[in-house]
Amino acid sequence: MIDQYAVLAHYYDALVSTRNTDAVRGDKKFYVEEAIASGGPVLEFGAGTLRMSLAIGKVGIRVIAVDNSPAMIEIAVKKRARHAQEIRKLIEITQGDMRNFSVFEKVPWALIPFRAFQNLLTPNDQRRCLENAFRNLLPSGKLIFDIFDPRLEVLAPSPNDAFGVAPRFLCAFTNPENSNTVSVSLIRTSVDHLQQIFTEQWIFDELSFDGTLKRVQQELRLRWSYRYEIQYLLLLCGFRPLDLFGNFSRGQFCYGEHQIWVAEKPR
Repeated sequence: MIDQYAVLAHYYDALVSTRNTDAVRGDKKFYVEEAIASGGPVLEFGAGTLRMSLAIGKVGIRVIAVDNSPAMIEIAVKKRARHAQEIRKLIEITQGDMRNFSVFEKVPWALIPFRAFQNLLTPNDQRRCLENAFRNLLPSGKLIFDIFDPRLEVLAPSPNDAFGVAPRFLCAFTNPENSNTVSVSLIRTSVDHLQQIFTEQWIFDELSFDGTLKRVQQELRLRWSYRYEIQYLLLLCGFRPLDLFGNFSRGQFCYGEHQIWVAEKPR
């Protein structure tokens, strides 16, 4: 299996911290509050480098952090090791697939943060994931996840959606491992409107102090989903949708922003 985050994992934390896009503003506070309300333990799918799991663990909630990227797991293990023992013992890291991973003991709450659900590229995979989350929850347990709401004007065909066009500069940051400067650029390479998948080429140019330039590239593919598509998929998988928020302040859903879903496993 190809690790979609083999390159990105090494830059992930610095990239998210530097861009601080609307996709992440307020999400940590939102999920921590929900974790406290659940009482824990919680199951996190798409845990990545533990950005969310560590925040939840720091408030005393046990987390089962699951990710299928070996590169992300490697970074996560190193990050956990840098924290105090009382935090480390609350975070269990496991490499696994959100479509079939099972916990030994069912949990009252599961989350799929920061659009990790969109790595599932087919409706069948999405259904398998939701059915699996349902199986891992206690009765009255909740699943919360966020995706972006698709903006059709952005997803419309464009002459820039092709290989060979000039990359668009996104940001620059310092690599915390070696203090090198990393510049990030992006090419949106294709949009498959039938399958609802867009493909992007991320380019990382790392400049060392001796003037050496290293360029690495990572292709990422994500699937977008519409509001009622997700609503009916949740119902199909046995959930009762409770809320749909448009931002992490629990504001009203609106077109083109976030879809933050809260769903319950009925008793």
